[in-house]
Amino acid sequence: MPPIPAACQSIADRIEALEQELDALQRDLAGLDRPKDEPGPGPGEKGQIGRQINKLRAEIRDAKRDLAACTERNTPPPSPDTRPDLRVRYVEVNQSVQTGGAANRIRLIRNRSTVVRVFVVSGVDNGFDAGAGRNRWPGVTGDLEVIDPATGSSGAALQPVNPGGVVTAMPLRELDTENLGHSLNYRLPLSSVSTPSIELRARIWVRGHYGEGGGWSAESSTTVELRDRRPQEVTPILLIDTVGGAPPPTMATFVRVLRRGALARLPVPFFSVNPPITLPVTQDLTSVLGWAGMLSGLATINFIGRRSGGIRCGLLPFNGAYPVSGMGIPRIGFTAPAFASVPDEDTFAHEMGHTHGLDHALCTGAEPWPHDSRLPGRTNATGLHIEDMLIRRRGTGELMGYCPNPTWPSIETYDHVYDNPA
Repeated sequence: MPPIPAACQSIADRIEALEQELDALQRDLAGLDRPKDEPGPGPGEKGQIGRQINKLRAEIRDAKRDLAACTERNTPPPSPDTRPDLRVRYVEVNQSVQTGGAANRIRLIRNRSTVVRVFVVSGVDNGFDAGAGRNRWPGVTGDLEVIDPATGSSGAALQPVNPGGVVTAMPLRELDTENLGHSLNYRLPLSSVSTPSIELRARIWVRGHYGEGGGWSAESSTTVELRDRRPQEVTPILLIDTVGGAPPPTMATFVRVLRRGALARLPVPFFSVNPPITLPVTQDLTSVLGWAGMLSGLATINFIGRRSGGIRCGLLPFNGAYPVSGMGIPRIGFTAPAFASVPDEDTFAHEMGHTHGLDHALCTGAEPWPHDSRLPGRTNATGLHIEDMLIRRRGTGELMGYCPNPTWPSIETYDHVYDNPA
């Protein structure tokens, strides 16, 4: 990072102070600095701290833009023979939620769809413009080798899925880890994530300069552990609203919301899906009491001669007359974990969260009781929808809250579901 011009030092000092304040709030939110016998922040306090954190993050972003502009105004012209000094900042492995930079702190699962992100920095800090903006370098590409450390075997090197297979390398101070355009991104084949650990070897270079040194190329490697987590058994129950006169959703609709809603968000390698059961509902589903009665029946009914283990997933068609979009309960005694939902991806995954013993997160503040004090109102890690290759930024509405879609699991929700199969 280049030296900060004297005219810009006050902005840099302000950024440092804001970041210290942000760190203190994050520790307070997690209850890290409280005495052991003192409870952590309650739901209302968590919501207030979360709003303060989001405000501080916005102030830090604005201050960093001001610092970049100030530095540009007060930096001498760059040398015309400037070349890049490419570096791999770190390698992130994401299956839905990830944090911790190079540490990849969120547990990773074998046999689950996985994306590797290789963050590249330009190494340019003198203001030189190679055609993509000051201190940026265009046309950076690379490949990724996935190696089984136990055998040394690997498949063919993977190519990035970025548009055109290239990115523009950013200066370190502009690197945004929640921008897919700031990393070379690779989809791992399922066959490569079936071992207890994998070594990832990333090579990067400027197109036209493959194999050249002098800053035109770079390499990095990291090894990550892949854990066993059993698949989750589910039983599809396609519900007929007999009072409302609506036919059941199709199995294709069920598979879509299961894959894009639950599998995209929750830490399971895959769902073990039993044959579907079509079931008429006799309750009036235009009342909450009707939904409660239906759910009680789903959790207790004995499907004689039919496989109905795991989570009983009831699916209803959309209906604007319904007072709720879903309802779910965990296993209680000898009952089955069960939920009912309309075919909305976020709602489906939310209700499945209830079957794992999670209550509501306070995102809007209007979520019905019971509230889950273990959960933040908004996410606290980078989310990635693997199928769509879409980032869910920190501060996205928590999956178990009622904030508008899209929602995503926080670290706490992800860890709880990982540790508590239904």
